[in-house]
Amino acid sequence: MDQHVTKKASLDRSRLVEFVRKWAEVNTDGILDKTTQIFAVDHIEGLVGYRIKLGNAVVYGDPVCAPENKIALAREFEAYCKKQKIGVMYIIVSEEFANSAAEHLSFSLIEFGRKFVLDPTNYLNPKTPLLRKKVRQSSNKGVEIHEYTGYDPQIEQGIEDVARAWTEARKGIQIYLAEPTLFADREGKRWFYAKSEKGILGFVLLNKLQSQEGWLLNNVMYIQEAPSGVSEHLAVFALQTLEKEQCRLVLIGPVPSKDLGRIVGLGQFITLLAKWTFKSIRKLCHLDGHEIFWDKFQPELRSSYLLFPKKRLRPSTILALLRALNLSLR
Repeated sequence: MDQHVTKKASLDRSRLVEFVRKWAEVNTDGILDKTTQIFAVDHIEGLVGYRIKLGNAVVYGDPVCAPENKIALAREFEAYCKKQKIGVMYIIVSEEFANSAAEHLSFSLIEFGRKFVLDPTNYLNPKTPLLRKKVRQSSNKGVEIHEYTGYDPQIEQGIEDVARAWTEARKGIQIYLAEPTLFADREGKRWFYAKSEKGILGFVLLNKLQSQEGWLLNNVMYIQEAPSGVSEHLAVFALQTLEKEQCRLVLIGPVPSKDLGRIVGLGQFITLLAKWTFKSIRKLCHLDGHEIFWDKFQPELRSSYLLFPKKRLRPSTILALLRALNLSLR
């Protein structure tokens, strides 16, 4: 496999993808990225995905394992990092794991964002006229949405071209977990694409969330020339398809909050520094776009957290975090 696996556990690529599809969620792309290192042990089924930045192991989300094993696997990883003389921090973890880590592993925690949860059977109501309008605008321009289920090189190239154009069109300071790999690790993925007489205009990519009996929907991309409403049209079609399959959960995120929320275990100065850094990055990176888009779907909100070892959050730690999030200027 491409990624480096620490410890003695045997974990090939197919097994890695199996674990991610079973237990991972919003950090799926980050964990499967080729630059992410994998920690695993033989006696616990699961893994920890991380990158080393400035002497810190930055972990992408909760430990990828059964909920009852998360603290045990986190302890194994912490012991490994201690031997390597590197620190440990977690990004984009669930509220449940954040609370457990604060209690059992002596971590400080910061509530920085939210995950959006949609129910495909209950996202449209009389309060969503803008969403309906957007879908009509796209349909009236001759846009059709299709699910891609085969192995058609021409369609795949068209979707890849959209992803490339969408990425190149983004300007300014960017933050992202990983570059999208649309057709790698195909097991557990679904694709829906928008097409008109002009060709493929956009697409949405879904990743299976087996343990939650749902899907992760984080990649909605389209070309600049696409008619208004194409992104909403894609999302609605995907949700309608999942509704027919009696799916009750689609996860999106994380979406940064306007301000940091709950903060536990940090001193006053570090708290002020964290709040100032967060506001500055949010403003520079224009991080409110996702929130504006998904609010139209009436989502349920769940908190996302950052975890740092108590008394070890320093400016260099924040810099390591930003590097793990691929902060860059385009």
